[in-house]
Parts: sequence; structure tokens; C-alpha cells
Amino acid sequence: MIMTRATTKVDEIKYKPIGVIRSPFKEPKGTPIQPASAKGINGTV
Repeated sequence: MIMTRATTKVDEIKYKPIGVIRSPFKEPKGTPIQPASAKGINGTV
């Protein structure tokens, strides 16, 4: 038996924020991605 799934075209996807991240970094470049590299840097969620 072969099963297929119907697909529909999606014109728009809407996202609703669930929080705000505050960081001293304004640009992705130079932002630490590992906790060990971010000692002494504070951020909030």
C-alpha cells in the first residue's frame, strides 16, 4: 500500500513572540556562543 499526504500552499506564516532577550551584544559578530566564553557577561530573558 502506498500512502500519500495532501499538501496545501501556505501564503503566510505569522510568529508571535514569547519573550524578549536582552544582551549587551548588538550584532551577532563577536557574540559568544558558549557559556565558557561569556564569563562576566549578563543577559536576561
